[in-house]
Amino acid sequence: MNLTRKLSFVELSIVAILLLLGIAGGLCLYFGHPAEYVWLPSCPFRIWTGLLCPGCGTLRATHYFLNGQFDIAFRHQPLLISLLPILILLVGKMLYEKIRNSHVALPFELQFYWLILIAVCLFFVLRNIPLDCFGYLRPPGG
Repeated sequence: MNLTRKLSFVELSIVAILLLLGIAGGLCLYFGHPAEYVWLPSCPFRIWTGLLCPGCGTLRATHYFLNGQFDIAFRHQPLLISLLPILILLVGKMLYEKIRNSHVALPFELQFYWLILIAVCLFFVLRNIPLDCFGYLRPPGG
């Protein structure tokens, strides 16, 4: 296995396309509220079960985050906003290693990822318990 090879044209093209799509999506969310886009689908999990999935509120939270309204973003998706520094670190480190053509390794031990998975599952369960003490885990109107 050659870990020092250069990125191929196809790999660079895929990275460029994904980057452009990410920028386009970010601009859409920056300039327009997700509720304004009729082509965005509603959460199928919520439609089928009536429960909030761990991702419910993410688009609205991203919109508010990109517009600098961090408190409202946190209100819509506290888990995402809390984990954002870790996600940025993970993606940044993996991209840096890929660009350097070195072996891409996860920056944390496996136990850390299990802890994140447990936190997401706990968030999912607690935000669907209909008690006022867990209301801060649900997006407004959720």
